Amino acid sequence: MAEGGLARPRHPRLVFTFFTLVAAFDVLGLQLHLRGHDHIALVLWLGALTAWLVLGYFRVALVAWIATMGGVLLSLRARARAPHPEPI
Repeated sequence: MAEGGLARPRHPRLVFTFFTLVAAFDVLGLQLHLRGHDHIALVLWLGALTAWLVLGYFRVALVAWIATMGGVLLSLRARARAPHPEPI
């Protein structure tokens, strides 16, 4: 059951692991800045900021979706398992 690359940030177990991308951009940007490559470091830091904002949005949206849809799905399961009245 392989998911596409764009669907993975929406997966509840994987959304937080994508924040390592932000950390990698920050660390690499810092190393390049210390070696005098300020323009490349700035691009990496802006990329890290963009990734952090996008992933933060996905995280909040995912938590909200799970909170609303999780309750709906649980109520649908409970209805499906409820005993049906026998016809008289």
